[in-house]
Amino acid sequence: MVRQERVDSWFRSAFSDCRLAFRLLCKSPAFTTIAVLTLALGIGACSAIFSVVYGVLERPLPYPNADRVVRVYMHFHPQDMDYGTMSPADFQDWETQNRSFETLGIFNEAAPFEIDGKSESELVPGAFVTAGFFSTLGERPLVGRVFLPADDKMDSTNVVVLSENLWRRLFSASPDAIGQSLRLNGEAYTVVGVMPLSFRLPSEKDELWANYPLDPAAKRSGWFSYGIARLKPGVTLEQAQTEVNEIGRRIEQANPMWYSDLTLPLVPLRESIVGNVQPALLLMFGAVFFVLLITVANVSNLLLVRATSRVREVAIRRSLGAGPARIALQFTLESTLLALVGGTLGACLAYCGVKASQVWHPANLPRVEDIRLDGIALAFTCIVTLAAAVSSSLLPALLSLRVDLNLALKKGKSASIGNRSRLRPHSVLVVSEIALSVALLVGAGLLVRSFLQLQRVDAGFHAPPENILGLKLWITRAKPVDSAGRIAIFESLLKKVAFCRELELQLSQEPFRQMEAL
Repeated sequence: MVRQERVDSWFRSAFSDCRLAFRLLCKSPAFTTIAVLTLALGIGACSAIFSVVYGVLERPLPYPNADRVVRVYMHFHPQDMDYGTMSPADFQDWETQNRSFETLGIFNEAAPFEIDGKSESELVPGAFVTAGFFSTLGERPLVGRVFLPADDKMDSTNVVVLSENLWRRLFSASPDAIGQSLRLNGEAYTVVGVMPLSFRLPSEKDELWANYPLDPAAKRSGWFSYGIARLKPGVTLEQAQTEVNEIGRRIEQANPMWYSDLTLPLVPLRESIVGNVQPALLLMFGAVFFVLLITVANVSNLLLVRATSRVREVAIRRSLGAGPARIALQFTLESTLLALVGGTLGACLAYCGVKASQVWHPANLPRVEDIRLDGIALAFTCIVTLAAAVSSSLLPALLSLRVDLNLALKKGKSASIGNRSRLRPHSVLVVSEIALSVALLVGAGLLVRSFLQLQRVDAGFHAPPENILGLKLWITRAKPVDSAGRIAIFESLLKKVAFCRELELQLSQEPFRQMEAL
């Protein structure tokens, strides 16, 4: 009974303190607004960048045991690419001599497939893949089936697996799409399956996968393919790398006129998808974390200034019997309320930031679909909010305990907190803010300098970059064109481009001609 009364008394006291903290904050709307907005910006930016970093670098891939899947490249002279391509003949030699992988496949990221429609054709990104491509990833189809080993043979019929988006667009998500015929690049393909939205390989933009027939008597040509494989249980990446390099040496010895210094680099699947964005993302997260620290220091400074004006209030409460812990708790509750409101608003800003990153899609950021403000990101936001509340209230709460009651009651607001301290808290906060800001500015300056140096790299041509335009051009098969016709189309295009360039030069010189006439 006594214990229950103590618990009830504690709850009543806590509720009273919370209500008092709320009233005190409402009496200072300017201070409260500034503190909340400051915390919201810092927490929102940090949570948004955390969502991006976690979604791109840490969120598990949607494939069973994806940490045991690797992409296989080919490096040799004279190709001299660190992560080059292989030919179907190289893949078949590797498949025959393999001992480290339980499944393996090959894929060719071809030019966009042209889907022949009733009124007009449509270019859709896709890839040619073998049956081992799907079995290695272990992803189940949404409808139908994936490729079978029989689909890899030269005498197999043309079959295709669609993405869920393409299936909904072409067949309105009808299960009857399985078995229907689809004309790709002028040839008939039979739809055998549909993959879910989570399946986004080898490229995140791929919308269909056609079977990749392999010729057992294929020659060393057509180096446009990549390998993918799943390690056997108990086999490490280093052991597999040693074995495939031995296979590469045997291929090189059997084909000395084609290869020298041949190796087969293995890259974990996650690393192959993420690429080289990890350092940039971590650097960005570090910079935003510095901003959050500056934010907390700013709010702590505001709270400390506010605490100095409440010396008489603290002295009266202590003289009426409030203990040091109760006074410290009051300051902590006020900071917690500010952090809760700021954290809630920051979570909304983080959500908007995540949506903006998906729409903006800077620098072709990989795994954009995996960036979201989920439970993990919200838990991080809660932790950051709690840490901000405790950090910002620490100094005001501790220094409020050092109030001289007699001096405070006599002088009122003119009394100060912590006069005996050699190093004033304001100075500590100001020094911390300056140090963090300098570190942030130095990092930003180094990034700008690196960017400017990259802009000055000799690209091998001397025309001004603003005068150079790159484009990809595909000739559709809506009207069949032979090789001579394709050459004629490109020559006509080049003439038109040259004519436009000459016309531009003439127009630019016209004002000078008019001036000479005058």
